[in-house]
Amino acid sequence: MKIGILTYSKANNFGAMMQALALKHTLEERYKADVYFVNYYSVLQENNDGLKLKICNMAQLVKQFIRMPFRKQIRTRIQKFTDFRSRNFVFSSKKMNEYTSQEELVEEFDKFDIIIVGSDQLKARKITYAASIGVSQVEKLKEYSVYMDDFFLLSTREEKAKKILEECTHKTVDVVLDPTLFVDSDFYDTLLKGYKCEYLAVKEKYMLAVFYGRKNLSKFRKSAEKLAQKFSLPLKIINVNFGAAAYASNLINDAGPLDFLSLIKNAECVCTNSFHNMAFALIYDRPFYVFEDNALDVRKVGILKTLKLQDRIVYGDDISSITKLDCDFKENKLILDHLKLQSFAFLDQIDRLGSIQI
Repeated sequence: MKIGILTYSKANNFGAMMQALALKHTLEERYKADVYFVNYYSVLQENNDGLKLKICNMAQLVKQFIRMPFRKQIRTRIQKFTDFRSRNFVFSSKKMNEYTSQEELVEEFDKFDIIIVGSDQLKARKITYAASIGVSQVEKLKEYSVYMDDFFLLSTREEKAKKILEECTHKTVDVVLDPTLFVDSDFYDTLLKGYKCEYLAVKEKYMLAVFYGRKNLSKFRKSAEKLAQKFSLPLKIINVNFGAAAYASNLINDAGPLDFLSLIKNAECVCTNSFHNMAFALIYDRPFYVFEDNALDVRKVGILKTLKLQDRIVYGDDISSITKLDCDFKENKLILDHLKLQSFAFLDQIDRLGSIQI
């Protein structure tokens, strides 16, 4: 069975890259499938990830100006992602052509038995796996529901998204795990084999913080600093925002995928507002705290409640209840194992579909 994965595999984003790789590994190991990434790279993504922004308005011009002092670090970061991708990703096109139109993509889809996507308009047999719809609502999604009519299987990561998609499509939608949680630390350690993170000293103890977005960024960083001081630990911050927030001191501005894994694996504690940072702390059995404001992220909060890890949520900047850094995730991981079985049951349907002739 030949499977194509259409996702943000070329995004310079830790979580997007690792979830794509984990899904590929699972499909290869569990179903002995030939798995490739469709080499799609949108103009929007290029603008977000590239060294040079495509200037089209005053806001972009200001953003370009603010980023100028970090060009060298951004360039290093991009190169680390590029090197990791070249070692671990296999794209469907030998020439690594970048498809920028639907017509070009359709020609590529004919090569596969199955295409797994988050969303798009495709010609081949199509499945969504663990799609996330964020804050989308029913009325907005109804505009696109016609494009979901010929999807064979639909799945999402959130219960709320399941209800919205079922209302829009009148189809059954499964709730499944994010692919990063399919595999254990041994798999990710194989990626780290032989790598020495320049930001990690031998036997060094530290707290790690990784926060995304601009909203509450300053507040969350200050809370992480207070938490690190509380436990007499130096704080390392992986910066992923090259706006004004990048001008803070002691930031790691050029971390690549292997730095990301190394720093989480060896941290005494991880502070984040990111789903995937939380997931990797759990995978590596590292204490972690998820910082949330009043607008709760159902994606993170939902899985934490399911795993009975609500005590790992910090609301606002209140760290008073955190009196020790410890973790014993044995019971929580038993729940996670059950969720894996449910997700594999969904993937088993994909395996059966691959044996049916269209």
